[in-house]
Amino acid sequence: MKKKLKRGELVDFARYIDEPADKIRAWHRRGKLNDFIKNGRIEKESAAAEIYNRIAPKQQQAQNKRWEKQPEMQPETEAEVQDYLNETIGDLAQLSIFELQRRNELEKLLIQQIKRRKEAGELIEAEAVEREGFEFARAVRDQFTAIPDRLAAVLAAETDQFTVKQLMVHEINHVLEYVSKTLSEKGGKG
Repeated sequence: MKKKLKRGELVDFARYIDEPADKIRAWHRRGKLNDFIKNGRIEKESAAAEIYNRIAPKQQQAQNKRWEKQPEMQPETEAEVQDYLNETIGDLAQLSIFELQRRNELEKLLIQQIKRRKEAGELIEAEAVEREGFEFARAVRDQFTAIPDRLAAVLAAETDQFTVKQLMVHEINHVLEYVSKTLSEKGGKG
């Protein structure tokens, strides 16, 4: 038989241990919290310790059985998640079991989201982007460094300063049009 609690006590305890209030209500209905209820209030510290030592390990075992059925993470996904973990988790020793479980669930959701976005083509490999950027920059460099070769003979024979300027501007505009066309083609593939 469950003991009576003051109004809002279950919700306060749920916040204290960072668990859903429905889960705490279920524990209360089953009488798992009866030993920790005094004068309509839950002794939070001792109840949390009991949950940590007795109830949570059983739930973790059940959770582990469900996780064993899921496929292993891909190596590239593990690296992405490891970077996320290094940035966000910090000192694990200061986290409670409930915070660790919650973070674990969030990390699994993150992995699934990354996989979905990668399959949908929203994410691409950084190495491929770097390779494409390098090839594009090299092509632009080659176009600009070819200008003197294309204009050298014509400019050597030309004596009018305005005509020389017009020829140079025309060649530079030609290279910039090439850059613009190449960028729009690459942007259309993405």
